[in-house]
Amino acid sequence: MNSQMTKHWLRPYWRADEMDEWFAAQEAAGWRLERVGFFRRFVFRETKAKEVRYFSTYAFLKEAGLLDLGFQLKYTHKADELTPGYCGSLLLSYIYRLSHPIDQEAWLDFRQLRNAYLRHSAIQSILLGAFFFLPSAAYLLFGGDATSNQVWWLVICAVLSAFSLVYHTFGWCFLKRRWNQYFSKPTERSSL
Repeated sequence: MNSQMTKHWLRPYWRADEMDEWFAAQEAAGWRLERVGFFRRFVFRETKAKEVRYFSTYAFLKEAGLLDLGFQLKYTHKADELTPGYCGSLLLSYIYRLSHPIDQEAWLDFRQLRNAYLRHSAIQSILLGAFFFLPSAAYLLFGGDATSNQVWWLVICAVLSAFSLVYHTFGWCFLKRRWNQYFSKPTERSSL
């Protein structure tokens, strides 16, 4: 009964709802989340199967992020904080385990707050990518006399920042669709 299982969750930050549901499904199958390692390596310990909920909060770089929401989960809803925070790209994440029942409307409010914050973080990431992409792309297209080493660095910067722009724009669009789902018909909201 003391076995461990390690699994990776390599999906992006905007799939936070699915990650929380995955943690809950693992515990319902008898595997409780114990700790988080590098590169989203989650370590589970075998335990008695139990129906619980998980909720992860995020903070972008040096922001407070969803710190108030985490405080509310811990002290109002008696959630256990499972991790001291792990880094996923530009976001610091905290995972909470809720073993006590929670009102469905409050649960939906938590998910809406997280969605709004993650959209805010996606916009910051898009702006950060644009900050690096626009000057390097402009210099490559219209620039003057650069050495071959400088050109390579500009190309690498432009490609990586373009990838970041596409990645976070896709994430923002995904989160926007999810936000619209939160405010759709009550029958569809009950499945969230």
